[in-house]
Order: sequence, then C-alpha cells, then structure tokens
Amino acid sequence: MSDLVQSRRALLIVDMQRGLFNGAEPPHEGARVLDNINLLIARARATHAPIFAARHTGPKGSPIEPGSALRQLLADLHVDAERDVTFDKTRPSCFAGTGLAQWLRDAKVDELAIVGMKTEYCVDTTCRAASELGWRTVLIEDAHTTTDAPGLSAQAIVAHHNRVLSGPFVNSRAPPTTCFKAPARCAGVSLSVHAQCASSAVRVKLSVDREGTAGRDGRQNETRPVTGARGSFG
Repeated sequence: MSDLVQSRRALLIVDMQRGLFNGAEPPHEGARVLDNINLLIARARATHAPIFAARHTGPKGSPIEPGSALRQLLADLHVDAERDVTFDKTRPSCFAGTGLAQWLRDAKVDELAIVGMKTEYCVDTTCRAASELGWRTVLIEDAHTTTDAPGLSAQAIVAHHNRVLSGPFVNSRAPPTTCFKAPARCAGVSLSVHAQCASSAVRVKLSVDREGTAGRDGRQNETRPVTGARGSFG
C-alpha cells in the first residue's frame, strides 16, 4: 500500500469474477460493461489514481470458494496484480471485514468511483456504505451490471438502481466522462455509463447529492453533471 499515490479519486471494481460474469445467466450488456471498466482502469492508471478490485469469496463447497478458479478476476479485466490492490470479501459490502476503508484513507481518497456487478447486491450495498462512511460516491451508469431475476429483467434492475440511487447517496457519471482529475476539468466527453450509489443521478454524468450528504472533509456534496468517454482520474 505504500506505493499508492495520494489522489482525490480512486476506482473500485466490484466482483468482476469468472464465476459471476461467465455463469449460466449472462450479465446484461456484459461485453460493453467490461470494455467501459477497462477504459476507466486505463484512465485511472494514466493519472496514478489508486485502483481496487474486490473478489467475492463464498463458503467452502460453493463455486467461488477460497482458491477456486471461478473466484478469480476475469482474464480480460485489465487489473494489474503488481500495481493495483486486489482483495477478498465475504459480504455484499466491499467495506465489511476488509481493509478498504483504511486503504482509501491512507491514499487520501475522498471520492470513489464504483463499477462492477451485481447491481442490486454488492454494487448497491457498497455504494450506500461508501456514502455513509463519508466518501463522495460515483456510480458509473454504463459500468455496472447484473443478470435477469424472476419477474424482472437485468436491464430493468440496472435502470431502477440508476434512478433510485442517484441523488441522495451517489454521484452519477459515464465512463467517457469520468474524470480522475479535478471535477472542473472533466467535461464534455461521452460514453454511456451509470453511476448509482446513494447520492446522485446514475448516468453519463457525475452527480453528487445536493441534499447535503457531507463529504469526509465536512463539505456538502454537490451534484455536477458530466458526460463523455474521455474523462480522466486525477
């Protein structure tokens, strides 16, 4: 962790694992979501923003039990084990029982961009937890996904969460627009990605709760729409 460069923003990738992404039910627009996440990884890396990748680990005997091949991150996900922080979790929240909160504090991160799967489980829970812990949270609308559920399509689940989470807990942005630099410098590019957590709209925009969820530094969150595909971390 000593190699992390202090940065205002960081990228958190949730559960992009072989056993979840390549399961019996394909994730909604999986290829596009993976491409968008890799775009964000490249953008974050270019500005030396910290990158964290969570892997969900199930109990012994489950397909994603400790040490299983299906628990591993996707081979096509551009996470670098030598440079990025990969960690295991056993709960829906990436913060529960892990060192994530302390790693973010050590890296001086105050805004966290969240991507991955599944939308209604670990992505949703982590977005809300991050906001409650004081980080400004950005959910990239076109960079999170899930699978169909009984009576509800994956597309509907993603759309629902993008709408419900945006505003009170999360900022919304799209990959093209997502910037890892100062907010004022991320504008004008577009890639459609959704950001959903508990503080702002989920889409090709960056929004932060105007309602006043205070950030870690005590300042009020504000909603700043941004769109575009060539944003950067920094």
